[in-house]
Amino acid sequence: MDGNTSGIDKGITSGNNTKRPTFYPLIGKVMSANVKTAISMQQQLFNDVNSLASELNISRSKLFVIAVEEFLKKNENKKMLSQINEAFADSPDASENSNAKMMKRKQKKILENDSW
Repeated sequence: MDGNTSGIDKGITSGNNTKRPTFYPLIGKVMSANVKTAISMQQQLFNDVNSLASELNISRSKLFVIAVEEFLKKNENKKMLSQINEAFADSPDASENSNAKMMKRKQKKILENDSW
């Protein structure tokens, strides 16, 4: 590398992947830098990935990107569902149930004496 290489280029080419992606303005849009990575997997899984990428007529890299994006979406949905379930998990306790029953009885009594 020569001395004219930018910081993000140095980070990618030297294998230093601890830097955050740099965003470049491009005709009013923001584009993130691509980062290369290496992964290890079982041979059969690798063969299956190659077959599916070929079948879908996309690159293996694109298939991995699609798979990771889908996984991240599912994980985010799981987190949201967990938060929703946690918010609704606060069931009424015994005294709240007792108060609700008492209120229903009183409302029923009031309505019985009311002529519609």
